[in-house]
Amino acid sequence: MSRHVFISLMNAVEGKDAEYDAWYGEEHLPEVLKIPGFVAAQRFRLSTAQLAGMTPRWKYLVIYEIEGESPKQALAELGRRIGGGEMIVSPALAPDVAAWAYSPLELRRTAGS
Repeated sequence: MSRHVFISLMNAVEGKDAEYDAWYGEEHLPEVLKIPGFVAAQRFRLSTAQLAGMTPRWKYLVIYEIEGESPKQALAELGRRIGGGEMIVSPALAPDVAAWAYSPLELRRTAGS
């Protein structure tokens, strides 16, 4: 069985980071992990250390892991639940969200291997 990643990049509405953080960590992420196929997730905040000349667009990143031959069913169910109102989207989430699924090209490599 393959493991895919689904990344989501986003921002909070100006001045609503605490509200966004509480909603995402306490409500949204646990709801997503109840969807069949979603097996893990980790949230990140933009680091102050970046490559020179790079201007970050998003402050927050979530990396989900999806298990299965394809992420298609898990993503379809996520879209259905959000679109159908089963998952509430916080007004603290800025509307400029980017999200993509990726499937592995090769085995994971580590330093020294």
